[in-house]
Amino acid sequence: MPHSLFESSSDLKQENTFRLFTRTVQRTLHAHEVFFSFSASFCAFLEDPKDNGKQFLVSKAGETHWLRERDQADQFFHRWKQQLQKIAIDFPAIQHLIYASYEVSTLLETLPQPKSEPPSGYLCLHKPAWSLCFDLLTDEVHIASSISEEHLDSLEALVHAEADISRQDFPEKLSPVQSSYLPISYEAAVERVKAYISAGDVFQVNIARFWQMDFPDNALLALYRKLRHF
Repeated sequence: MPHSLFESSSDLKQENTFRLFTRTVQRTLHAHEVFFSFSASFCAFLEDPKDNGKQFLVSKAGETHWLRERDQADQFFHRWKQQLQKIAIDFPAIQHLIYASYEVSTLLETLPQPKSEPPSGYLCLHKPAWSLCFDLLTDEVHIASSISEEHLDSLEALVHAEADISRQDFPEKLSPVQSSYLPISYEAAVERVKAYISAGDVFQVNIARFWQMDFPDNALLALYRKLRHF
């Protein structure tokens, strides 16, 4: 199968070489089918914000670092502008995945500073070992790995693993759906909201409730395939 190798600097602290092995194959499964079937391998399912028909599966394997102190996060943004934005490659792959906490906005704008550091930190930086890009427009899968060229073979087998995916049918009988609110409790909540509105305390309230039911884990793929027909 055709493959290629990109090299670029990716270390935020020093210049070094980032090696990325790539391959493009024809798609046989949807991204959701691969995600549900091998969910333990992935840490994120992403849609391209440009709405160009690309979906990314990001490997859980890789390097992960939390920036828990304000100075660390400030230094990251400084290095990001100087180095990380310059290493983009002409291949649809996820090189870095960044989770930003709510408090990170205080680093980007002039806002009141939090009284204490956020419990989980400001930023989580994840450099995945590999990623998959499903192109819905071309029916191709773009495979990228920083491990080795041979690793592309196992990833290609994963995206073509239809024969190994459980074909369990959709359950004939489902458990009853349960609401987080009993009818009488929901009615009482509505009456309380009406009282708040009459008192002038609020002008609108959205009463949220959750619906839940038991569903077998090994039938999630069957559920997904059924939903695709609606």
